[in-house]
Amino acid sequence: MSLIKNLFLKNPIIKKERDKQFEQLYKGLSFADNPDPLFMFNSLGDILQVNNAAIGRFGKRGSLLDYIQKKEHEKCAYLLHAFCLKGITCHDYFQFEQIEGKPVKLLVSIYPIKKENEVIGGYALTKSVNTSGLVEVKSLNQNLEEIFNEIDAVVWSFDYQLNKIKYLSSSTEKLLGIPNETLIQRPLLWETYIQHEDVLMLKKSYKNVLAGNAMTHEVRVLFPDSTVKWVQVKVTPTLSEDGSISSIIGYMFDITEKKKLENMIIKKDQKYLALFANHTDPIFTLNLEGVVLEVNPAGERMLNFTENEKIGAHFLSFVAPEHKEKSTEYFQEVLKGKTQNFNMNFTCNLKGKFQLNVTLIPIFVKGEVSGVHSILKDLSDLEESEAKYRGLVENSLAGVFMIQHGKYVFANKKLHDIVMAENKSLLNQPILQHVHEEDRELIENNVNRLITNELNYVHFQTRSKRKDGKIVHLEIYASFLNYRGAPAIIGTAIDVTERSEMEILLEQKEKIVDKQNKWFESIIKNTNDIVTIINEKGEITYTSPAFNQILGFEAKERIGMPIFDYIHPEQLDTVLENFSLLSEERINDLKMECLLEHKDGSWHHFAVRATNYMKDPIINGIIVNCYDITEKKTVAKELERVSNFDQLTNLPNRSYFQQYLKETLMETTEHQTFAIFYIDIDRFKFINDSLGPLIGDELIKNISIRLNERTDSDSFLGHLRSDEFIILQKNIKSAELSSIAENILQAFENPFIIEDYEFYVTASIGISVYPESGKTVEELLKNADIAMSHAKKLEANKYVTYSSELDVESFKKFMITSDLRKAIERDELHLHFQPLIDCSSNKVVAAEALVRWNHPVWGELPPTEFIPTAEQNGLISFLGNWVLRNACKQLKAWQKANLQPISISVNVSPIQFSQYNFVHNVFQTLEDFNLDPKFLVLEITENIFADGSDTVVNKLKELRKKGITIALDDFGTGYSSLNYLQRFKADYLKIDKTFLQGIEKNQNEELLASIIELAKNINLSVVVEGIETEEQYKKIQSMKCDIGQGFLFSPAVSSEQFQRILECGLSSQLPTRSDPKKKRRFYRITFDFPLAGSFTIDSVRGKKVHVGNTPILVKDVSAGGLNFLSDIKLPPKTDLLIKVSAKMGDYSLEQIARVVWSSEQEDQLYEYGIEFIASEQEQEVLLKRMNIIQAQLRKRNGSIMKQLITEDPKDYFHYL
Repeated sequence: MSLIKNLFLKNPIIKKERDKQFEQLYKGLSFADNPDPLFMFNSLGDILQVNNAAIGRFGKRGSLLDYIQKKEHEKCAYLLHAFCLKGITCHDYFQFEQIEGKPVKLLVSIYPIKKENEVIGGYALTKSVNTSGLVEVKSLNQNLEEIFNEIDAVVWSFDYQLNKIKYLSSSTEKLLGIPNETLIQRPLLWETYIQHEDVLMLKKSYKNVLAGNAMTHEVRVLFPDSTVKWVQVKVTPTLSEDGSISSIIGYMFDITEKKKLENMIIKKDQKYLALFANHTDPIFTLNLEGVVLEVNPAGERMLNFTENEKIGAHFLSFVAPEHKEKSTEYFQEVLKGKTQNFNMNFTCNLKGKFQLNVTLIPIFVKGEVSGVHSILKDLSDLEESEAKYRGLVENSLAGVFMIQHGKYVFANKKLHDIVMAENKSLLNQPILQHVHEEDRELIENNVNRLITNELNYVHFQTRSKRKDGKIVHLEIYASFLNYRGAPAIIGTAIDVTERSEMEILLEQKEKIVDKQNKWFESIIKNTNDIVTIINEKGEITYTSPAFNQILGFEAKERIGMPIFDYIHPEQLDTVLENFSLLSEERINDLKMECLLEHKDGSWHHFAVRATNYMKDPIINGIIVNCYDITEKKTVAKELERVSNFDQLTNLPNRSYFQQYLKETLMETTEHQTFAIFYIDIDRFKFINDSLGPLIGDELIKNISIRLNERTDSDSFLGHLRSDEFIILQKNIKSAELSSIAENILQAFENPFIIEDYEFYVTASIGISVYPESGKTVEELLKNADIAMSHAKKLEANKYVTYSSELDVESFKKFMITSDLRKAIERDELHLHFQPLIDCSSNKVVAAEALVRWNHPVWGELPPTEFIPTAEQNGLISFLGNWVLRNACKQLKAWQKANLQPISISVNVSPIQFSQYNFVHNVFQTLEDFNLDPKFLVLEITENIFADGSDTVVNKLKELRKKGITIALDDFGTGYSSLNYLQRFKADYLKIDKTFLQGIEKNQNEELLASIIELAKNINLSVVVEGIETEEQYKKIQSMKCDIGQGFLFSPAVSSEQFQRILECGLSSQLPTRSDPKKKRRFYRITFDFPLAGSFTIDSVRGKKVHVGNTPILVKDVSAGGLNFLSDIKLPPKTDLLIKVSAKMGDYSLEQIARVVWSSEQEDQLYEYGIEFIASEQEQEVLLKRMNIIQAQLRKRNGSIMKQLITEDPKDYFHYL
């Protein structure tokens, strides 16, 4: 019956729009010449136009169904819905009612009418049936076959007299899995494919078909792969003129998806499930066809249902024959939105025939009837049944009311709660009393339209003003009812807010099924926890009843309150930070523990897990699950104290630390890192043994206190054993390792006072970093211990970071990083000065101050080896200020000595220049040394201009206004741009030495000349760096260069040497040292190409050092030493011993040696001469071996030749 409703319910808005489209599209279409009756209808089945032949025989009627006999209405509606409105032409026989009342059998062909691929209606062409019952319709069978093949349906015709199948559509195999030929030969085979219980039901109903009645059922089809399809079966007998059955026509449609949706609707109606299941009255839920979707237990007991009988059964199957027609009429009315109440006779196996009172209530979704609730009451016990019905209504989640003569004659408790009526009951109160003044006219109009039958039902929204002043928005569904002989109105009032979630669930249907499952599963899985949903502000939008049970607060009262109000103040910042990360989707979910406040003021421990569902349209928030672990925490705390903490310091012990490290490894993501600082107290055993364990214990306690003061929230401090502590530092960058290690060592700067003793204690720290130093607990601890052992071999208060090789270069870098901060304190820094020469007069006009570090182990280090470290450790500004002050101090000393007046040039790093007080420091330095600003040149690099900020421009203007000269250094190696030269005013342009390469061969000559000319054109003086030959100097002189600088004139020299240059000229430089190569005692073997080898540090100042090997290239060798190339700068010092290794054929050389001399080559390569430290006996062995190697080289011995490196040394070290 829902098909009739769907096609012919006259929604005025839809009807008006569809009719408009149809008339515009087919205006002028004439039917007058067609001799056969022709009907044109819209998509709702309403007649739009009929031709004269139709009017003459049948007259004018409202809809297509009005022309056809009532018993064939359902078949006609079915064809329209299943075929025509899907764009498919269809044909069938129908009995038409003629004007004189006599029926006539016609063949009807129904054709769809489309506009823009949308079916907006159709027309029906009728043909008379001839005396033999046949009609001349060309290719009718072919057309029918094409139609049936286009849809997922099986259509068959069974000759009842001959007991065989006359017709079977080819879609049978697709729907049932049975080939057509097989089923035609074995008609009863279908029984094996239908579920057994459904087969019994069909056979039982087949008796009604044989009695001349149509049959409709929903059955399950089983497939060999165990899948199940739901199929709707419709069977209609065809009667001959004598009333006997001539044939049976059947249709089968796949309704699997429809059943899934119906089941889904049932399952999602969770809010009503308990009431539905436990109510004592029988309640049926029907779909729009009248098929039973669900029956509550009371219904099953009353009608003695079995599970199989209720699935897919039509409600008419339980109605006594004499009431079937009347029941159908009532059902038609409820589909129009009108609640129906009537009495009828039912039949069942248990009770036979009995009388019931039936109430049919339409189910509305978005204003449309989507189903029917049927409530049955056994009239044998009417009073009890009425009480049960009232209980159902009283407990409804919607307000239910009945009004008559403008007053309430019934109102349930829910309606009373919604409007907050002042009186205990709404009975006999005027309905307008609780209606908003502005909506009273709306209410009166809708009531009048129902009472006068203008409308069958109304659906609208209104407002109720409660006694507390709050405006409640209500959605009203109401319909007409005859109550006790007078017109009345019955309806429901729903608070829109309370209903919104259910309305959204129903509206979204399949689209949100998966998301709904997440919601329900989350709630179900955490029923023993506090389950809360918060919005982006942290306000509670939902909380489970456990909130009251566990924390004592009423759950409903918490709605809208911030969840963070219950967090312990000490944890609030951390919780807010974590929830911020979660709400911003920087993390997917959150797990943590925190303290929540109970209503009585106590604090409870909770394990909290939160997941972000802000983008879920249903949840639209963060789900927070809280599990009370207070008792567990209390027990665990005591166990933890005993088993995981050191009794002396109360710090985590080794076991606890290892477990924490293991957990940290599991929690750390791919891009996160952490470091372990392994701290060993130097000479603690001596203190403990000398002064006793009591003093030793007190010292360890004091050390633990100081270390704990130097940790933060990302630190974890543990005490491994008597003199060893360990710190795990999370969220650390490699550049921070040194500063953290030095911060730890600062804990030992001040003495420890214990009783009458004053201790100056030092420590050694080994550092391992995840993942570079290891990825397991064992690897990280072992490697931190190894690094700590390296640190202990250095001076006191040292730290070493573990490296997989800890080779010479790494070892050197570690020492430089560790010692740089103390270099200034120990006065290890000093300045060298390189002269700048006027190209026209060849006189010294300036000196560039260059810092050097006289390292106690590595000798004199150039700035390239420690300036990057100073920048990383934040020391560059301090170091830059030191250079500026000492350069100005030296210049002032030369001026006081009445030496030739020159300028002093100082390099400024971008970091130093960016200091807010840089300009002030420069001015203050000049003032401190009473130095004229015109003698100061500040060399800045192009990197300063990278951000192009106005701050840089303003600082340069201020400096130049003071009289200070600005030189742009290393031009051409950075962000070179004409724009920079024009915008950032400078006085000098220093051209990098790379532009001089190949100038003797006329390479880069034009480019260099162009740059010099460009500088001149914008009033910049030019300095060319890196001049090493006379030819280069002559070239730049010819280009009108102003100033030259380079080794041709002088390398950077000490202040004493530079003063001699100022006094006596450039020729006064110290004489060159004698060539150490001429002092060799032994004959040398020189290789055609360098030989691959390696070296490592053996000892420093007599202390053994354990580091890895570093590659070298051996140029020549003798019994007394060898000559090699390396990319590492080594000092020629007697207290640094190295161990060299090289494979020469089948001989492996391995010898301790010292560096005797060194020479810097191009491209940062260094050449060294080393002297073997060997006894006379060892030297005799080496002499014999050298003779053998010499002989093998003369013979071009293959094994030695293979060990020679033929590629360029620069490339060799670069690609290692």
